[in-house]
Order: sequence, then C-alpha cells, then structure tokens
Amino acid sequence: DYHKKELQNSFDTFTVLEEGIEGRVDGIDSKSYTYTVTISGTTYKYYATAVIDQGSLHLITYTSTEALYDETLPIVKDQILANMKFNTTQF
Repeated sequence: DYHKKELQNSFDTFTVLEEGIEGRVDGIDSKSYTYTVTISGTTYKYYATAVIDQGSLHLITYTSTEALYDETLPIVKDQILANMKFNTTQF
C-alpha cells in the first residue's frame, strides 16, 4: 500500500477501479490493476499487468484518455498481452 499512497500524493486524483485481477500472460500467472489519474485537468485510465517470471517482475502498462480507453483496451488484451512471450533463457 506504500506505492498506492505515493501515487495518491503524486497526482491531482488517483482512483483504483480494480486491483489484483488474476490472469495469465504467456502461461504465467499475472495480476491486473485498473486505475485513473488526473493530471492538469485531464483524466487518464491505466491498465497495468504484473507478471513475475524467474524472479523478474514485468509490469506492462497501458495508458489512454478515458474517452478512448474502452475502445482500445481490447487491442492491448487480445493482441498484445495474448501474444506476449517471455524469454525463458536464464543468464
């Protein structure tokens, strides 16, 4: 919750709409979060997906104006996240 407080202090408004929604990216468990922030009078909507793969955190974030969010989010989910592949080679 430290990060949530930091975000709340960083923007005019910060509102969590959904958090910890379980899913999978490249067969790996993920959690997704949806939130809005207002910056200089404009509200933006964010969709962030967190994946931990082999000890590394991958945070994939999509940002849009509220007006375009619902129209463009399916592209992020169905074309980008659905086809994302993680390199499983360990160094």
